[in-house]
Amino acid sequence: MATRNWLTLRLLPNDGKPNHQPELDGFRGLAVLFVLLAHSSHAGFDPLGIDFNHFGSVGVYLFFVLSAYLINRQMLEALAAQRASLKFWLRYALRRLLRIYPMYLLALIVSFALYTKGFGGPIHNVDDILSHLSLTEAKGVFWTIPVEVAYYLISPLLVLALWPLYRARPWLAMLVLLTAALALWYTRFLDLPMPLFLRFAPVLAFGTLLAMAQRRLRLPGGIGLAVFALVLTTVPSAARALFGASMFHAYTYTAAYGLAWALILYQALYHEIALSALGRWKPLRYLGTLSFSIYLLHLPVLSLCEALLPVAWVMPAFVAGTLGLSLLTYTFVERPLALLKFRS
Repeated sequence: MATRNWLTLRLLPNDGKPNHQPELDGFRGLAVLFVLLAHSSHAGFDPLGIDFNHFGSVGVYLFFVLSAYLINRQMLEALAAQRASLKFWLRYALRRLLRIYPMYLLALIVSFALYTKGFGGPIHNVDDILSHLSLTEAKGVFWTIPVEVAYYLISPLLVLALWPLYRARPWLAMLVLLTAALALWYTRFLDLPMPLFLRFAPVLAFGTLLAMAQRRLRLPGGIGLAVFALVLTTVPSAARALFGASMFHAYTYTAAYGLAWALILYQALYHEIALSALGRWKPLRYLGTLSFSIYLLHLPVLSLCEALLPVAWVMPAFVAGTLGLSLLTYTFVERPLALLKFRS
């Protein structure tokens, strides 16, 4: 009990605060869990005998929808309350910078250090570190960072452009954004060349649409659970058994996953008790709090465990090492930066 209370105080500090939606913590934890399971399968370790290889991308799409929802909800609330001053936007930019770059730099340095010791990894020299920091290169799990940062930069312009229409005709503004997102998805579907960010912008756009929906939808009960079950059928082991194929994770399906996660999150937040309970489950919420550190650091830990330990010890050490290291970086890097106060 004491350990659980300590974890709750340490990892769930926002409980009880106005506008905090605890379900989002749990779904963030679910997203990083999918990534961990996928990379475990890729390394030849199938948890419970289930193949999750390549399913990590589905978790990343959930990350994207969550991230876009959270930042765009804040923007819409600020605009509605007439608090969207220049200071608001500067504070937003600084918060995003401190959220991403310190941990990103640390993860790049760790990857480089392991490579120099013969453990492999995507970062081979200082030039690789600099090119990743400048977002001109994105190897391995780091591919998601330029996508998110680009959306952090572009979505304020998107929200500001749609705001007059959204204030007068919310559904029309949402339709405009949905049409643009699907058009962008279809352009890439035709194999036309496109920057990395634009390939995945439609997924993030569903997070923006979720922020714009604001309880406006009245969907049939159980639809969120049904869509969640459908997503789980694309776990490779399940997909092979049900459909005779396991590859539902190529670009073709990105928009579908974006829509699916937006619907699931909407129902979890506003309508479906079972999905809300899943998001509020504390073990998943703890994972969600640590998710950024886990995402950036789990592969170096896995590489070390594979190289140094007997096979039977790889998975236990991988889990314990990843969680322990992520708790340290959250405690001494992420949380202190999140608590920084800025003068009004």
